[in-house]
Amino acid sequence: MTKIFLPLFVLLTLNGCSTKDTTPVASQINPDRVQEAEYKLIMYNQDKNKISSIGILDRRVEFFEFDSIPAIKISEVYTDGFIENKTITFINKETLKPIYLEKSRNDTLLSKSHFDKKTIKNYEFNSEEVIENELPNYSDSFASNSFSEIIQGYNFNIYEKVEFKTFSPGSIPGLFVVERVGQEDFELPNESKLQTWLLKFTRIDENGEQAPAGFRYIDKETGKVLRFKTEIESDSYFTYQIIFMK
Repeated sequence: MTKIFLPLFVLLTLNGCSTKDTTPVASQINPDRVQEAEYKLIMYNQDKNKISSIGILDRRVEFFEFDSIPAIKISEVYTDGFIENKTITFINKETLKPIYLEKSRNDTLLSKSHFDKKTIKNYEFNSEEVIENELPNYSDSFASNSFSEIIQGYNFNIYEKVEFKTFSPGSIPGLFVVERVGQEDFELPNESKLQTWLLKFTRIDENGEQAPAGFRYIDKETGKVLRFKTEIESDSYFTYQIIFMK
């Protein structure tokens, strides 16, 4: 597979958008836009000229089958010193809704969750016992681990504004409102330019309280999330971005 190396992005342009504002419901998402991919994300805090808390996340997205169901397997591995945290998520290839979630640390299984129509069978493992419980499933919501795939499923060349819900087992879904607020061109090592949409995220909790949820830069052509920043008008922020893609 061809490797595309992406350094720290270089901002070239920022322009407004004129396409008609449309807010589709989650059922209008197009799962066929999601593509297989394998890449690394660099994550860090930046405070003016100082960078700290640098980490690398390995992420792989591949088409799979789970219990004979066409699915997308999302594997994430985050290494922090001697600790390796791994999450495996299976989502339905046709709906992008969660099917299975598994978490481990240093090859020790911590939990696994099976998603049914209305409930989640959740298992937590420790050195002494297995704790089994039943949690509510939210059929109108997506798994928080599949955030990038949800974004990719929407065509922001058409839509200026969308909204959807995500959750993790045991938590109440949060509503995200996503607005297309600009576009930026980034320069690649071969001097070609990658065109991206700039998306603004707002999270609304179960009480209707709104909170800023950062900004993401997505490839106009594929919808892949290439970079996240908590702030775009400050020199202090948390960010992650793709450093190379297979």
